[in-house]
Amino acid sequence: MKPIPFLQRVSLLSCLFLMVGSICLYGQQDELDSLKAILASEPDDETTLSTLVSLSSKLYRADPDEGIRYATQAEELAIQMDDKKTLALALKNIGLGYYFKSNFNEAVIHWNESLDYYKEIEDVTGISNLLSNLGAVYESQADYSTALEYGVEGLRYARQAGDQLRIATSLINIATIYAEDEKTRPQARETLEEAINISQGLNAPDLTGTAAFNLGELLLNEGQAKEALPYFEKALSDFSAIGIGHTSTPLNYMSKAYVVLGDYQKALDYADQSYDAAVEADSKIEMAQAALSTGDIYQFLNLPNYAIKAYSGAEAISKELNTNKELAEAYDGLAEVYAGIGSYRSAFDYQNQYKEISEQIRSAEYDEIVNKLRFQLDLETKEKEIEILSRDNALKEAEITRAGMIQRFLISLGVLLLLIIGGVSYFYRIIREERNRFEKILLNILPQDTADELQAKGYVEAKKFDQTTVLFTDFKGFTSMSESLSPEEIVKSIDYYFSKFDEIIGRYNLEKIKTIGDAYMCAGGLPVKNQTNAKDAVLAGLEILSFVKEVAANPPSGIHPLEVRIGINTGSIVAGVVGTKKFQYDIWGNTVNVASRMESACETGKINISDRTYELIKDEFACTYRGEVEVKNGLKLKMYYVDNEEYKEFKHNFDFTKKNILN
Repeated sequence: MKPIPFLQRVSLLSCLFLMVGSICLYGQQDELDSLKAILASEPDDETTLSTLVSLSSKLYRADPDEGIRYATQAEELAIQMDDKKTLALALKNIGLGYYFKSNFNEAVIHWNESLDYYKEIEDVTGISNLLSNLGAVYESQADYSTALEYGVEGLRYARQAGDQLRIATSLINIATIYAEDEKTRPQARETLEEAINISQGLNAPDLTGTAAFNLGELLLNEGQAKEALPYFEKALSDFSAIGIGHTSTPLNYMSKAYVVLGDYQKALDYADQSYDAAVEADSKIEMAQAALSTGDIYQFLNLPNYAIKAYSGAEAISKELNTNKELAEAYDGLAEVYAGIGSYRSAFDYQNQYKEISEQIRSAEYDEIVNKLRFQLDLETKEKEIEILSRDNALKEAEITRAGMIQRFLISLGVLLLLIIGGVSYFYRIIREERNRFEKILLNILPQDTADELQAKGYVEAKKFDQTTVLFTDFKGFTSMSESLSPEEIVKSIDYYFSKFDEIIGRYNLEKIKTIGDAYMCAGGLPVKNQTNAKDAVLAGLEILSFVKEVAANPPSGIHPLEVRIGINTGSIVAGVVGTKKFQYDIWGNTVNVASRMESACETGKINISDRTYELIKDEFACTYRGEVEVKNGLKLKMYYVDNEEYKEFKHNFDFTKKNILN
């Protein structure tokens, strides 16, 4: 089962639910033409003001620039007429236009102005609306504490006004914030249940369906697939009642629920229905998602040909839409299927495409983080602006300094050329030094044997290793922590940990494969085969745990303490070098996938190993059997935790022996 994203926000900002957008726009052109005709007739100021506000209300989403233009004219006229209620509405519509242009800073500025006017005239409904809108912005920027403050305050005013529609909407939005934190997910469930009860009384199937779907999704994420199904069925019924045809998503999630329950025939039936509904609605993104679910099911049922067909369909649609997330899932699925049937060349190709698209996704995520930081900076005080200006001046000075360095470099280069011309022996010595430097760089990227093969042949042949042990590490809460740190602090902390990891695995004859964000991957038993790789990996994992705990107890200056979890699996893999501009030594196969599952199913501060690794190390390490734990696609794997206490005794003995040797 692919990871399930958390709840979707429903807001009066966006006509309550994305699918309702077509309702909002249906038949709107005639109304727009009629309103524009009224303006052209040059009516009195009161009619003009009302018409401008109506136009801006209908256009802020479909054509934000036009919506902002009409709302700005309404703002100016309302000021002249001293009409504070309409002025507040015009400012709100300007903010809505900027919101749908993703200019959140301008949206917040205008909404705060609007909020002030609503408070001045004591318009409780208007206050509730603006507080909810402001909460939506901060939630989109992942500032959940501020978003929750606005959401709860907006709900308080909605209750005061007795506006049941706005109460239900606020409850659903607050639930999306509660769902972001595991500790507050019980409150998310209670809040959604209240929203459903209120929405049913309003006869609002769009709201009821959205709340029911979100509650079902929350339950499914918590492993309660059976309890989730009635809510998905409710969402399906309500969305069907709206008559828009966007029923594909609840059908798809019903398929996911039946996978968890082990009823694969029903899972396939609902995945097919989801695809058909998406075709009927001409929703290609939902077609791709349904095809991915179908591929997952066939892969789990060990029907590779059907899985390949489904994943390939998702791949084609995702390429057409240029949706990287779905395309990455399709590549990942195809790589796993081909590896499972021994078609390593195809698995290799799809794995490379998966890596390439994943890099694009990570780049987009980085841009999103930068945009969030920019949003926060834009709302800082003038003092911050002065600080930024000072920083710009420092950068200019750095540019001047760099120009001087370039000039000195050119002079030095000229001198170097004269020296080369003056002595052939010196020239060859420089070449030899550069070659040595190149070889050192190559050895930092590739293992010794692999680097030697690359220099001798110009390429590296892919090799299969029958017994290797793969180790994954991952830090808990790193993504949320990184959003509150500067880039320098993030890099300094990660470099500190990973440099120590490099040192540790080197002592146990493991080969570092790569790092992806805050994840670290290494393997033993390659490129030189050995029979001790399972033991070596466990020893390295135990020392990594010990190091991370020591840092948490006494963190060095500037280093943020983190918690780590480790997954280990043993089996066969294929290894080779990919890339032409940037070489990378990498490994593929189901062994790698299972090692990753071991890590994701592990608690922090522990080492989770597979039964294959356990059979190789059980006589040397105390382990605790966890039973069969469910992982991706509903597959259950036997897992064991390595007893950390046993390592303390071993580490003591190891250090004592090492000391005697040194003496």
